[in-house]
Amino acid sequence: MSLKESINNLKFDARMVDINLRNQTLSKDDLKKYLDKLPDLKLACLVVEIENSDNEDMNGSSF
Repeated sequence: MSLKESINNLKFDARMVDINLRNQTLSKDDLKKYLDKLPDLKLACLVVEIENSDNEDMNGSSF
């Protein structure tokens, strides 16, 4: 794979979108079209609820 192909594959990468918009490598319209094409995976997600008791900090240590 060439460098140009590798860079193009990262065009819509979440870590690169801001940079690509600033450099005008990516237009807001192209980004919107790309995001609109993505499937809605809401129903495929698993909801995980985490309870945090008042006696424990985020690392699980007691006060």
